[in-house]
Amino acid sequence: MKNLIIHGTVTGTSNKQSEKFKGEHPTKTIYFIADDKNSQLLTTFGMKQYESDDGTKFFVVKASKTVKVYLPNEEKHDNTLPVDIESPNFKIDTPIKMNIICGEKNGNSFYRLQAVQFTDDTFVEIVEERNPFLN
Repeated sequence: MKNLIIHGTVTGTSNKQSEKFKGEHPTKTIYFIADDKNSQLLTTFGMKQYESDDGTKFFVVKASKTVKVYLPNEEKHDNTLPVDIESPNFKIDTPIKMNIICGEKNGNSFYRLQAVQFTDDTFVEIVEERNPFLN
């Protein structure tokens, strides 16, 4: 497996699951943006960069079964991100370090978010589901 550490900002998550690549433990899909330097590292690593209708460039990665949360200068982790599809969706407005792995199965490359590193001012904001029919 290959490993890459980059800085990125998690703009959102979803519970979307592909029938083609369905796993035993369904996890969230993570949407994130990165600056030019980190975007170049990600595309060289083999990840596809997407562009929204408003011109925002972003990346998409599936979460591992467990995404470990580390703090700077700490060897061990005490927390994990809530990435199972039963957990609420979230976003993180500040850049964080992200550890992404690349593996291969049946001749196809796959990418997973394996760990993140927060700083003291990192805040995970829960994105509440809203009724689209209310004004």
